[in-house]
Amino acid sequence: MGKIYSSAQKTIIWLGPGQETDKSTFRRARFGALLYRTKEHLPNRLDGIFRKTFHPFTSKPSHLSAFQPLCANPWFSRIWTLQECFLGRHPTLQSDHLQLSLSDFAEYWLFLDITQGSPFAKATPHCFSRISSLIITTHFRSLAGTITKHRKEPLVTDVRAHVDNWWSFRKALPYFLHQAAFANTATDPRDKVYALLPILSRFLPEFSAFPADYTAPVAHVYESFTRFLVSQTHRLGFFDLLYPKTPSVQGLPPWVLDVGGDTSGSLFVLVGGAMCFYAAGESEVDIPLFEASPPGELHLRGARFSRVAIISEEIPKEMDLMIDVATKYIGWLWETLPSTMPGEERARVGAELLVIVKNKPVMDRLKEGGRFYLTEGWNVGISQFEIAEGDEVVVMAGGDLPLVLRRWEDGKSVFMGPTVVMGTHDGEFWGRERLVEELDAWEVV
Repeated sequence: MGKIYSSAQKTIIWLGPGQETDKSTFRRARFGALLYRTKEHLPNRLDGIFRKTFHPFTSKPSHLSAFQPLCANPWFSRIWTLQECFLGRHPTLQSDHLQLSLSDFAEYWLFLDITQGSPFAKATPHCFSRISSLIITTHFRSLAGTITKHRKEPLVTDVRAHVDNWWSFRKALPYFLHQAAFANTATDPRDKVYALLPILSRFLPEFSAFPADYTAPVAHVYESFTRFLVSQTHRLGFFDLLYPKTPSVQGLPPWVLDVGGDTSGSLFVLVGGAMCFYAAGESEVDIPLFEASPPGELHLRGARFSRVAIISEEIPKEMDLMIDVATKYIGWLWETLPSTMPGEERARVGAELLVIVKNKPVMDRLKEGGRFYLTEGWNVGISQFEIAEGDEVVVMAGGDLPLVLRRWEDGKSVFMGPTVVMGTHDGEFWGRERLVEELDAWEVV
């Protein structure tokens, strides 16, 4: 279907016979889209004035009551229809004999969201997911398009000339794919993967997607997709999206991206901006070693940073005030640190703890069973996963966040989850001269 959408002159999206209010809704949508495009050219300081000016107009009950039935259409929540959005030319919504361009619809939704705020987004959940996917993909498409435009050689040989765009693209790819998969429904969970492959081939024609196989177990499809992401990007960005919840499918290895699962509480926010983690700098995965990994395992190169030495109790969910969290865990820290530790070193460790505590997005994610811990080198770390004293903290080539691994007697390491540990986040541990081929090989299960 992807090829059909791409070759068509126009894509008509049939929403059904429609509602009596669709005519007025489509008319308002064109006007609202025009206002939204106008707003985009205004200085940021005028955002408040724009919102106050149009809020009385958009907050009328008739606006939401007319728009909600349209947003509730099943088309907005089906994963296969994403291809119509992103591969079709001039995608156009059609309700009965009425037509509205998808871009006008999206901009009208954004206009209403700006002027009404979060209650509007909550009232139209399917549209919120679809518009979010559209916004993410617009950025994603522009990154991919910029790289493709300037690339005459195969992808890997021409990366260096456009490293900033390529870097952003690789970091955005796992997030975009998971958002698109999780926010949309599929009758068969395998379609959470298969429906997205034609979209990827459009963005980057060099991608060689693996064939769809509906006889394969879902866990196998998700593992293949995770491996596909690594082989195409040479990065381990999907680790940042892993979250300790019950997987949506049985038999999923702990390091595999649960494409259909909820990762809204993952530590990805740290990579995206809250603390800007780049633990392994601009390094890449050792692809020959990775591709030799047997099923269920990851063979990677990395360097051990330290071991988990001391673990705090779980962070209470009811502890909302930053001052309460800081007081409780600074007290825990002073009780834990050896009395013989020099004052400057104690101050450093305390400062590391405060850096984490002062980040609200970070602390919000730690209130679901998260813990602080100290490494053998007295660095402060945080984890959402079940960790134990003696677990190893490892920075893998191609990764943004360090990993906690538990070594088995046979030399293999159990994947416990991504972690945040101070002293690694800005690549200071990794350095600039580290050669990937000289790093230790790790067998992760």
